[in-house]
Amino acid sequence: MVKIAAGKATLDDIQSLEGCVDRQRRSSDTSEFVKNDMAFHNAIAAISGNSVCTMLSEAMLDWLFHFRRELLRMPGGELITISEHERLVKAIAAHDVAEAEKAMIDHLTRSNERYRILEDAMQHRSVPAE
Repeated sequence: MVKIAAGKATLDDIQSLEGCVDRQRRSSDTSEFVKNDMAFHNAIAAISGNSVCTMLSEAMLDWLFHFRRELLRMPGGELITISEHERLVKAIAAHDVAEAEKAMIDHLTRSNERYRILEDAMQHRSVPAE
């Protein structure tokens, strides 16, 4: 979806993405930060103009927010996320498809690694002591 966004984003699309990042930066709590994170990723999907992509993104992020919320609460990670989102916006604004793809892969890889570490820690915590 980010490759499509980089190929066809308009000035309005880019301003929308920048607004999402700005709202994330100004978020007063974790829940607000996560909602703005979801809005950012949904805005990227919406640039495609494909309603299936948009609905898929919304459904996936909604599931993550409601059923795996604990994985989204990673104190201290906000600055990294904002930096990664800024990199994505810059690549999309430049219509640099290759850089946008690389930036998204890096972002999702880093997020996935953090989620796995946190999920492992949560599983070990819930195991009763012997």
